Amino acid sequence: KENYISDLPGAYTKDDQEKFAKRNAVLSMNKLTELFTCWVVDIYHDDYQDRLQMTPREKWKDCVAMHGSTRLPGSSMDLERLLWRSKSATLQKWGLPFEVLRFKSPALLKLAQRIGFGVKLSFYYNPFNLSTLFVVDPESKEIIEAQCSCSRYRQHTVTLEEHKQLREHINADKRLREMEPDEAFCRAFDFQQKEIVRASISCRPCG
Repeated sequence: KENYISDLPGAYTKDDQEKFAKRNAVLSMNKLTELFTCWVVDIYHDDYQDRLQMTPREKWKDCVAMHGSTRLPGSSMDLERLLWRSKSATLQKWGLPFEVLRFKSPALLKLAQRIGFGVKLSFYYNPFNLSTLFVVDPESKEIIEAQCSCSRYRQHTVTLEEHKQLREHINADKRLREMEPDEAFCRAFDFQQKEIVRASISCRPCG
């Protein structure tokens, strides 16, 4: 079971250089998460564990019988909120900044017109999807959604970890550093996707 990750295409041992692994990445973080989730649900849960003296699925059923079932979120949004993390930033004329990204929406603009710019706002974000910030109205406490101004982040599911890798790529490229943030992140994202496809093709077995 501990060999599952190392058996995936493009995996490197801990002795390999980190930069080499990043440069030759075959799987995106989203694809890796998908594969790992399938492995946990379809294989690990039904695999006998010596320390449990049963499978994890059987252990789960025993715990439910003893302590009662776990209350599940009422909706997909409730489930997503369990993943939210909190942060704060100062409202600017062009929107709300977060991790060099810019977030804006008509609702956020209306809030700015009501409370003014330069106000520090609290917001929530999903580290597994940076397409949207969930801003807290300081007066009504209602949640206001603000979308990322970079189109790639709205069109694709970009995680916080993937975003940090894109930032590293931008910081290492002088031409990208001189661009506007939205354009730089779009170009860095497109380059990363091309590299993943290229590496995936080169790792396919012949014949």
